[in-house]
Amino acid sequence: MRSVDLSMYDGETIRIAFRHTDVTDQFWIKIDDIMVSDIIPAEDKLPPITTCELSGDLQGEEYYGEVMVTLSAIDDLSGVNYTLVSIDNGSYVEYQDPFVIADFGSHVIRFYSVDFAGNVENVKQCSFINICPLTIDVRGGLFGARITITNIGSINLTDVNWTIIIEGGLVLIGSESSGNIDEIGAGTSVTIKTNLVLGIGKISIKAEAGCAEVSTDGIIFLFLVLLN
Repeated sequence: MRSVDLSMYDGETIRIAFRHTDVTDQFWIKIDDIMVSDIIPAEDKLPPITTCELSGDLQGEEYYGEVMVTLSAIDDLSGVNYTLVSIDNGSYVEYQDPFVIADFGSHVIRFYSVDFAGNVENVKQCSFINICPLTIDVRGGLFGARITITNIGSINLTDVNWTIIIEGGLVLIGSESSGNIDEIGAGTSVTIKTNLVLGIGKISIKAEAGCAEVSTDGIIFLFLVLLN
């Protein structure tokens, strides 16, 4: 069975002919079941179907670190015209490409698509919680304080900046220390010690490492740092 698309001749009057060629010993041709028909597109009354895919370091019901959001829409008849997306109750904007949520906390992504026939999909949503994959433990000690930074995620973290600031009291030496850690492996810890500290009085210590931050109070007596 053979078929020929005649859509290029839409609106024209044409003639259909059959030729018997490339044969030297036959003088007849058999033709049967010739049919000319219109293919009428089905009317599109169904909206598109949009799905949401989340990717990141998922452990249990929480993501550790950034989360990438990918929306995919299909419509088998007229096709998808556009997809709109709202992040955390923000205004709807047209979805273009996968995007990353770097802020930590609870998030709700709402979305829907519209096809070329004007059918509008009901609003859908996907939600998730992401947290900082780093924790900080602060300890006192002789000649200064130290912090232990732990990567609780399952992905190695690189280029982690850290800062320790000691405020209050009378800090003569070592009020601020900072640096960079090339890599903290998944499930491992790195301990950092402040520069030499000298002072006296009640103090507060603020430590930051990557996305993590912690504050604690204590006392400094000469070279000794004690935490409450």
